[in-house]
Amino acid sequence: MTIGMLGFGEVAQAIFERIGEHWELSIKRILSPAPRAGAGERFTDNVDDILRDSEIDAVIDALEGGQPSLDYAMRALKAGKHVVSLNGEMLAAHLKELMETAQRSRVQIKVEPAVGVGAPYLSNLIRLSRVDALRCVFGTASGACNLILDAMQSDGIDMVDALGQAQRAGRADADPSRDVDGLDSRDKLSMAASVAFGLYVPPESIDVFGIRSITREDVRVIRRLGYVCRLLMRADQLMDNRISACVEPTLLRPGEPEATVRFDNNLLGCVGHYTGEQYFFGPGRNPRAAAASAVLCLKDILRGTLPLEEHIPHGSAVVDNTAAVHRYYVRTDARLSIPAERLRGGGNHNLYLTMPLSVSRMHSLAAFLRLRDPNLFFAGVRG
Repeated sequence: MTIGMLGFGEVAQAIFERIGEHWELSIKRILSPAPRAGAGERFTDNVDDILRDSEIDAVIDALEGGQPSLDYAMRALKAGKHVVSLNGEMLAAHLKELMETAQRSRVQIKVEPAVGVGAPYLSNLIRLSRVDALRCVFGTASGACNLILDAMQSDGIDMVDALGQAQRAGRADADPSRDVDGLDSRDKLSMAASVAFGLYVPPESIDVFGIRSITREDVRVIRRLGYVCRLLMRADQLMDNRISACVEPTLLRPGEPEATVRFDNNLLGCVGHYTGEQYFFGPGRNPRAAAASAVLCLKDILRGTLPLEEHIPHGSAVVDNTAAVHRYYVRTDARLSIPAERLRGGGNHNLYLTMPLSVSRMHSLAAFLRLRDPNLFFAGVRG
């Protein structure tokens, strides 16, 4: 298989190295503005050198953002080239369209590295959905957020210091917004739920709240209450085309599976009618793991296995978070207008443990409160 690669960042370089270990795979062209050592004459700054090359069978999309990644992926598919994409932001927004284009062109599109990274998640959702009705997908989907929260809880440091450690270790981006604001997890949930439920879940329809505003004091109070904080994604299938879907910090008892995940690892899961609860564990922020996942996708294409195009969503989901109900921990300078228990230890801030309320109501309330208190933090409470 002859391959063209779009981009040559850290993950793409790891893919380049791994492909060199497999005789049946070879990279002919790499789209990058400047040549890099070790790749010979492969570099080009003209994408047409890849997309119009009839010898190239597959394209690896290692770009970021919506465009030009979407345009390049669509052009590659229409030209009869398989696509392996690591661009979760682009994929989540256009997954159904890309899958339909791949099916019409009789090629494959693979997105596993953009969802599970080092955890074999999406491929197993495909396998399970062939024999079971999946009714829930969930897990910790941001290795960077796991690493930050783990450091805050283990070392007693604040958010800024924990983020700085992650960035220096290459485990968080220079601009961490997509991770700490929950957008990366949202896009992964969109793709996982779309495949598991057979309904396209637009990422913008998912309620999202990240960990940007969590403080060292929050962590201390959460520990005193007997919990561990993790950023969780979760979607449940309801009746008809309705689902619940959200990304939010969640307080877990220390023995719960997601609470035990350390460093930058991820734990992703699903629940099936017959197969019950399944978990998939792996590195969540590791270029070598993402590279291995991309190479495995290429080998699956060679063997014709696990084609994503067989699982094109048959409709669009309606996200309804009114039935998803639990308690919330809330730290704010404002006063809550809902039934809640006042907690001690907040200093100049108000700490609350709410009575059970719906995800949709909590997220709407938080949006209102943040107009007066931009540093508000809340987390769902499990158990």
